[in-house]
Amino acid sequence: MEGMIWNANHMLDMMLDSKTPGVPRALFHNCKGLVLLSVVEAGLIFSGSLGTGVMLTQNNKGEWSAPSALALTGLGFGVLVGAETKDILILLLDDDAVNALAGEHQIVIGGQLCIATGPIGREIGGFKNVSYDDGKNALSYSFSKGLFVGIDLKGAVVGAKSKVNKKFYGKEVKPRDILCDRIVDTPENSEIPELHKKLNLLKQGKTSELTEEGVEEEAGKDAKERLGERKEVSTTSSYSRTNNSGGGSSIFILVILISIIIANYNVIMKLLSFYKH
Repeated sequence: MEGMIWNANHMLDMMLDSKTPGVPRALFHNCKGLVLLSVVEAGLIFSGSLGTGVMLTQNNKGEWSAPSALALTGLGFGVLVGAETKDILILLLDDDAVNALAGEHQIVIGGQLCIATGPIGREIGGFKNVSYDDGKNALSYSFSKGLFVGIDLKGAVVGAKSKVNKKFYGKEVKPRDILCDRIVDTPENSEIPELHKKLNLLKQGKTSELTEEGVEEEAGKDAKERLGERKEVSTTSSYSRTNNSGGGSSIFILVILISIIIANYNVIMKLLSFYKH
């Protein structure tokens, strides 16, 4: 979980960057919750997506919950050749979207959770002034190399990572215990407060711009520890960033695709059933 939270904080840093157009602050202010995922897309004959991340909810007082761990798996048949890492933000607009992801069972995006591509620009108004397809109860944003890019999540399967939650919080907890009932304590020395702080800055439409000294300080701060955390959570992210060129890339793609098949056999069968209908 530590690495997932680190990745989530890194994503929020990108959204806070004054050089990017940003996500409407009204959406952060009014949403019922959000998901921050790091995903690898890979393909040869067929394509697949594999990712991990965290979900948080926001109550009526504007307070953020502790994070609950999530995993995403997707399968497609297309011409994608290669591998690419994408960071994904999903804003949950209503209680139905939250309840769909806060359950203990996996859900198929496009079923209980219907997602539209979100608008860009920090000063766009609230939900009533944001145009998205009727029936959508979530908005998505995806980033690659710091830029807004497109991604099709329809048919992907998302579910809680119960073992990760248990290890992080030190006890058996359901996603709703974390996200809705809020009965867990924040582990000491976690980066959850930093996550909450950045989300509140985004609600205010603020940006951050590190000075040269700040960049050097951040780069040196807990570098070894952070590297270890990233490797723990995102075999997907770390492998993709170090295997995107040369002869090793094909092997990496095969490893990702085989991992998707082996580790998520039941998910893939569910996906195939979904596509048939």
